[in-house]
Amino acid sequence: MTPRQKQCLDVISEYWQANDHAPSFREIMNTMQVKSLASVSAYVDALERRGYVERLAHKSRSLRVVRTGQTSP
Repeated sequence: MTPRQKQCLDVISEYWQANDHAPSFREIMNTMQVKSLASVSAYVDALERRGYVERLAHKSRSLRVVRTGQTSP
């Protein structure tokens, strides 16, 4: 996992804990201070392929963290 993917996963996870729903891609973009929604989409796609998040197609705020990026000792 790249540092930016880890940051994206952390943003999603922390937002879920604070708000009981997933952040929008725009909220992720603003928190990560990236300049495009396409970048956020690429990070989320990579996290989904690697099994860190799940999402429902064509649904807003449907991200769900399946596993965190932390390794166990």
